Amino acid sequence: MPAWLNDQERGCIQGLREGGISIRAISRKVKRSREAVERALATPCRERRRPGLKPIISERLARLLLLKATSGDYTDAQLKIECKCQCSARTIRRLFFGVDWLVYTKIENTLAFTAKHKSHRLDWAKIMVITPQKEREKIIFSDEDGPNGMRNYWYDVRRPVRTTVRRQNGGGSVMIWGAFSAKGKSKLALLVGRQASEQYIYTVSEFLLPFAHLNYGVDFVYQQDNASIHTSKETMEIFKEQEVSVLDWPARSLDLDPIENLWELLARKVYPNGRQYATVAKLTDAILAPWNWVTVTISDCGEMRSVDIFRREFARFHINGKPSVFQTLQHHL
Repeated sequence: MPAWLNDQERGCIQGLREGGISIRAISRKVKRSREAVERALATPCRERRRPGLKPIISERLARLLLLKATSGDYTDAQLKIECKCQCSARTIRRLFFGVDWLVYTKIENTLAFTAKHKSHRLDWAKIMVITPQKEREKIIFSDEDGPNGMRNYWYDVRRPVRTTVRRQNGGGSVMIWGAFSAKGKSKLALLVGRQASEQYIYTVSEFLLPFAHLNYGVDFVYQQDNASIHTSKETMEIFKEQEVSVLDWPARSLDLDPIENLWELLARKVYPNGRQYATVAKLTDAILAPWNWVTVTISDCGEMRSVDIFRREFARFHINGKPSVFQTLQHHL
């Protein structure tokens, strides 16, 4: 008795027939009888029923589980109860592991970003966008920055995982302070130990004011975040005494500070390919060396101005999914 036609043979017969080949010619080509070819053409190719037990999670239930899982409000055990599943929570977890766009991760612990914060950011952005260009170029941006390993890399799963060395007691680190504006950059300050108002006032006096007075005299605006040592009574008294105008900065808006881009460029030079340093002295030298290079790259790329930095930053600024403030108001400039 001849063997049954398999799916490949059925597909070949149907393809040849659609190509205009006669049944007799198809029979000779696939080496099957004419009756077998006619049966294959009369019966469409269907998937064979899979042997074994029926899947405990149907396609409809799987879609429902994925829909509820993407909300982020349920655990595996809660989904089992919510969807009245007959399977175990582990079976639901295995279903999720097979979905490439769904990842099980820990909830990030962040500071609250309230409607008041959003409103302040929006008002601040509106004011800055319509501020004349010459006034924006007087702003001096500043920030502190700590260690950044830059240890992300493309991982080839066929090779061993790369590792870095960790000291038992944490080792040492370097904290720096810097500032820049449309007219250049300040000297880089190395911060030692825990910073309080007294140490911050020293940093401002020795590094900010010489740079500001040299380039702007007293006609400049100083930007800083809202850290406690930046807004303390002692610090604000020094600013008032030195006639320093401080820019009103929205709370929890680190992403709006263009100096973060400068820190990123510096980190790329200090930590190429996840490089590590054996001593604090070597790390310090590695930070100070590319500082001038980074400054030259930023200040000399065309006619670099602080307004250009605002444009790049505001283009990313969104609240509740609405267009950015810059995109909305740029036609009025």
